Amino acid sequence: MISTQKISKYKDTQWKRIRAEDMVIETDKKDPVAIYKAELSGGGFVVPNISFLPEKKRDASKYFLMDHDDYEHASKLYAYGKKDLLKVLMFFGEYLLKVFGKRKTIYLRAICPLRMSTTEEVDDFGTGNKATRVFAEEVFDVIQLARLQQNEKFARDDAKLIRLGNKWNSENGYYQTITLAELNKVLDEFEVDKSLLTVIDDPGQITASKMTLQSDRILKILSYDNCLSVDIPQCILYAVKSLIVGIKWEKVSENSKLNIITPIWDCRWQCKEGLYSIYDHIVHQIKVKKMEHLPIYKSTIKRPDFFMVSKSPEENVDSDIYIKMAEEYGLKMFQVFREDDQVPVFVMRTLVVIGFLDSLELGSQMDDFRNFVIGAMLTMVPVDSRPLIKEYLINSAKEPLPEKKVPIPEPRKPLPNPETSEQTSEIILEIPPTGNPDCPNCAANRELEVNMIETVQELQKQLKLMEPQGRMVFGTKEGIISHDDQIKELEEELLELEELGEEYFTDSTEVVRIHIETADEDLEELQEEIREAELELKTLLQANKRLLEQIEQLEKELEIENLDFEISKITIETSQITS
Repeated sequence: MISTQKISKYKDTQWKRIRAEDMVIETDKKDPVAIYKAELSGGGFVVPNISFLPEKKRDASKYFLMDHDDYEHASKLYAYGKKDLLKVLMFFGEYLLKVFGKRKTIYLRAICPLRMSTTEEVDDFGTGNKATRVFAEEVFDVIQLARLQQNEKFARDDAKLIRLGNKWNSENGYYQTITLAELNKVLDEFEVDKSLLTVIDDPGQITASKMTLQSDRILKILSYDNCLSVDIPQCILYAVKSLIVGIKWEKVSENSKLNIITPIWDCRWQCKEGLYSIYDHIVHQIKVKKMEHLPIYKSTIKRPDFFMVSKSPEENVDSDIYIKMAEEYGLKMFQVFREDDQVPVFVMRTLVVIGFLDSLELGSQMDDFRNFVIGAMLTMVPVDSRPLIKEYLINSAKEPLPEKKVPIPEPRKPLPNPETSEQTSEIILEIPPTGNPDCPNCAANRELEVNMIETVQELQKQLKLMEPQGRMVFGTKEGIISHDDQIKELEEELLELEELGEEYFTDSTEVVRIHIETADEDLEELQEEIREAELELKTLLQANKRLLEQIEQLEKELEIENLDFEISKITIETSQITS
């Protein structure tokens, strides 16, 4: 039976390929993932379109790459104030084609899979987590521009294209990606000449990968609509580092543990391969979860530097750091740690995450999830060390948890007597003034500040009243407790309130800082508009000057004509008299 399936006339065409080793990347210090210049080994360079756009005008833009041939045209469009043509690939490509008859080279950013060694060759057409991928929405615009460059009849309201766009449309804060094998099929389906395309390893991802190695940050890249985004493994790793690390889980109920871990757990199984989430969406979800369990997380406002962010990944640190951490938080004592030994920072970071994850003690049901987190953590490990670390962490699940030590309380220091002490460490909080009514951090939040400070003041009063009474006992619903215990409870409550207040004031400061930055950006934009207006005014003044000169010239000519008329009139009158 003869197949009736249509074969693309461009089926045998191939896209060009530029890999990470084919470029040298210079990054912007302020925003290295988004703004850069990648020098290509074959000559020329590529830059992102948003490098031409003010930060305030990037929200409505779509992220695409321009090369050295595009740069001059883009610079002129920027100078002439036609920045909107730089926001979308289709707008810019159509402008070059219709005005200059020039085909823009179409670059498609490739999101490369995790490599397990520096000698490993990346198979573009691999499967699963070994597949090279591209953002689906970016492909949608590439198809339109490529068809335009081919002089193909291709209506923008084409039903087939609309169905594809609806299928790939980002929803609920998630972005779809497709493999290069899927890309090849789609391009053939829409009769696209693949030689018009250049698939290039995303310079932003290359930079972000290096930054992840140098710190405890998760791997973030820019989506097609210019938002920071993370894949699902990195989302889960971020949630684990934010919600699991730093908590003494032996003091938390089983129900609370499950309530915190289950949404992270479910995300692993419900999300399909290659899905990316908006980074801000994940941050918001984590904040919501912390607010739901505020008693657990309010004591972690000033948490230790578990990930040693100031150190390079291959710098050695003492094992004693983890040993003390394990004793305090009830973590697993891994075999790699011995007293007086040293381990690289990247090893310490991965074992801290797994140590806290295991301290949840939720049984073998956690094994699959644990292995998934291990896979996500490999972005924090130097490439050639990844296989060894992965194998060790997976096998470490068989190691038993350390015996729980009963903490021995230290001798309690006597509280200073305010009458005999020359100095006191007591913190006195005063009710804040009403502040500026136009400031949202003064007017809207003052009531919360006042309530918080009044509560702290009341607790301080209770402490002062109780201190001179000596050792007494009080009856409570829980039983008989000593005076010292009562004071200790009040002191702990006071400390928690002060920490909570510090977090609140820190957040308020951050909001003010954001408002100031936004105001600076607005001022920058206003100054730019003023400069443009001044140029327009200067042009108008020059035109006005020329107009005045023309009027003056006309007036002079009119005066001469009037004079000639008067002379002619006199001549006529003279000839009449003579006659």
